[in-house]
Amino acid sequence: MGSSTSEGSKHARAFDAASAAMGGMRIPTLVGVVRYFPGFLIGAAVPSLVIVVAFSAAPTFAGGNPLHLLIGETFFIIFWLALVFPLYLNRQVRRIATSEHPQATWIEALIVLGTLFLAIFAHIYRVLGGADGASFTQTMDLLNSYYYSLTVLSTIGFGDITPLTTNAKVFTMAQILCDLALIGFVLKVLSSARAPKD
Repeated sequence: MGSSTSEGSKHARAFDAASAAMGGMRIPTLVGVVRYFPGFLIGAAVPSLVIVVAFSAAPTFAGGNPLHLLIGETFFIIFWLALVFPLYLNRQVRRIATSEHPQATWIEALIVLGTLFLAIFAHIYRVLGGADGASFTQTMDLLNSYYYSLTVLSTIGFGDITPLTTNAKVFTMAQILCDLALIGFVLKVLSSARAPKD
């Protein structure tokens, strides 16, 4: 038992020795990054890939009644953004607070939450495009839906894909409002979880 504790202390000292202090934040060296990489794959890359695959495989219900589509997608947003997203955020806050490497855990959480957020709206745009081909200036296939969702999130707005129908405009505005609210909220919550305790 004492041997495993001293082994853990050695690992912690090695990480500290391999990290440089900069602005109160520990910046890992290349050795630290290589050691942490398998944990990053498990904590961020795999969940993000699962999210993208799951949302990409979700049905789009093409040809539905526009009112039913609007109601269904509203419930879809409420379920994912008001239930699943906060539950996952809460879990990540607890992980960050107890992590040996809170900055790395914070980055993992941000990647997964960002992927989930993009996937939710990309799915909605695919559904809208499938229900009415005239919803956007381009066909909303898988690639275009993620591309459009990312350009709205990043506020770049190239203008090559724009919403044309009322439903498409409503959900684009909903994403913009959610972008503003959630990005600030998520960054604040995750940052406070990684802040050092006095």
